[in-house]
Amino acid sequence: MTTNRHYVEAKLKLRAAPLPDTFFTTKYGFSPYRACGHACAYCDGRAEKYYVEGDFESDIVIRRNLPELLRKNLPKLRELGPISISSGVSDPYQPVEKDEGLMRRCAEVLADYGHPVFLMTKSKLALRDLDLWQKVNERAGMTLMISLVFLNDKEREIFEPGASTVTERLELLRAFKEAGIDVAVSAMPFLPYINDSAQHLDEFFGLLKELAVSHIIPGELTLRPGRQKECYFAKIKKFYPNLLNKYERLFGEERQSGVCR
Repeated sequence: MTTNRHYVEAKLKLRAAPLPDTFFTTKYGFSPYRACGHACAYCDGRAEKYYVEGDFESDIVIRRNLPELLRKNLPKLRELGPISISSGVSDPYQPVEKDEGLMRRCAEVLADYGHPVFLMTKSKLALRDLDLWQKVNERAGMTLMISLVFLNDKEREIFEPGASTVTERLELLRAFKEAGIDVAVSAMPFLPYINDSAQHLDEFFGLLKELAVSHIIPGELTLRPGRQKECYFAKIKKFYPNLLNKYERLFGEERQSGVCR
């Protein structure tokens, strides 16, 4: 798929919560991109409520001045607090980062300051910047949270075609852990009738136990009416037509929250 890059000048300061986020325990946050080339079929960021213009998988907004903005704003923060690098509508290490290099430049800035960092991604590309994340961790502490729900690439290729392989993500976890950095897993969403069986969950959580991740945050699939649900159902129709009736029963009420029955 051809990627259309839309360069913008970021103007906002670090987004800050009045209280630390209770889900990911972070106070500040930023994301260098909007929309995402990982093209995950289940991504909630596809929903119309997030106002992502164009094609979600190919029209990538790039906040090219973010590293400079970060260096300008970090000294102005009145309160020390964890900084989250993630977004519900993008991955900071998505494919365009390979040559844009925004995350490497942001990591260089963060290594100069004393804020803890919470980084969430499903990309092996984060390993490129391990040297800088080690510096951040030594100074203030850091958590790498990997998004992972599959144990094989047959399913991963269907629902996460642009993302790193399962093996690559596990290697990323091991590398950061060996470097002394805290590692965790965002295990969401588990897909009904596909990767939510008792056998799969036993194997999945057993593997993460062996890896000794510090914590796991599991979650269920939500399908908001509109683009997100249409994209996901297209995958079901193509690859799991036998499950279509079950999904129509689960998500037939068209709830704005996207939760199933």
